Amino acid sequence: MEFFDLIIIGSGITGLSAAKAFAETSGNKKILILNGEDRLPYKRTEITKNIEKGFSKEEFSLFEKYKDYGFWVQAKAAVIDYQHRTLSLTNKKEYTWKTLILATGATAKKVYNPKSHVIRTALDGESLLQKARGSRSAAIIGGGVLAVETAVQLRNLGLAVNIYLQKSRLLEDSFTPFMSDHLDTLLRSEKIKIEYNHTINQVDDSAQGFTIRSSSENRLFDLVTECAGSIPNTELCGKDMIRVNKGIVVDSFMQTSYKGVFAAGDCTEFLGIDVCKLWHQAEDQGLQAGKNAALFLQGKPMEEFPDRKRRMKLEVFGQYYYSQNYSSNTEYDKSIKSHKNNIYEEFHFKNNILSAITMTGNKTRAKEYEQALWKNWPITKLKETFLS
Repeated sequence: MEFFDLIIIGSGITGLSAAKAFAETSGNKKILILNGEDRLPYKRTEITKNIEKGFSKEEFSLFEKYKDYGFWVQAKAAVIDYQHRTLSLTNKKEYTWKTLILATGATAKKVYNPKSHVIRTALDGESLLQKARGSRSAAIIGGGVLAVETAVQLRNLGLAVNIYLQKSRLLEDSFTPFMSDHLDTLLRSEKIKIEYNHTINQVDDSAQGFTIRSSSENRLFDLVTECAGSIPNTELCGKDMIRVNKGIVVDSFMQTSYKGVFAAGDCTEFLGIDVCKLWHQAEDQGLQAGKNAALFLQGKPMEEFPDRKRRMKLEVFGQYYYSQNYSSNTEYDKSIKSHKNNIYEEFHFKNNILSAITMTGNKTRAKEYEQALWKNWPITKLKETFLS
């Protein structure tokens, strides 16, 4: 049974970042990275931006950047014996380890019909494109970034597209009402229909397509894509071995309830309250988990994960939207609005310290705004720098 200092289960950005950090912190240690997909690791956020044109298995690859950080095996984990520190794969190979990082990601939800499409992996994108090429109409269920990007890609392919969402506006949690309205106007100008406050009772499939049934109407579509969130993959945690709530619960060091076993990315629930959902958050968690796994083996103090104020961006039909640390459920002491030259910006403050930023149109300033937020700029400095 081959031995590794670290085994990482998952080769998305979380697992790759963990391998990098562990290698750089520990020096010459043996790392095994488990890749359970049908292709080399890739940038998953590119999928919903490129459905229209299609993509090869090599596109969006991250492999070259990370290939030297470990030994790669293309197989899935089957069983983990935490007490004996052994891992069995679906290809019957077995390994033993000193420390382990779970970077197992999440699985897209299918709420209404098992035959609906979802969009999370490259395979999902390929399947959706194949179906779309022979279709004339599509329904998108959901109102977040994936839903909007998918709707735009299918519209670009010539399909009649309807978006159905239960909420009263698009990206309601992370957009201001102005931004949601701006996006609504843009999508409608491109002939995408949007149904708000819409409760779907069921989605039936037949030889003719998919029928969306609600209290107000029944409508037939050639395809349905559900963008209803994801479920953290926790199956490898074992019964009563590792604490699981919505995701794998990790502490401020990205360590699970089982000493020496770490987890990061979309499979986790940070401090038992926050499920990871954003690309850069997953990347940073991977870096911290990898570094702390190395420090753990060295018997050195581990470092707490600095959960930064995260950004979300959307670019469709030539329009750029940006939201960082904004929540529609948060009360801000003050907001400063700037609207000129088709650029709308809003800076939100708590105790005169910059707390969140929302904007449309000003892509060139995004990095500067991100740094200002991370550095907790006071209102005076922001006004002098950006609004004078």
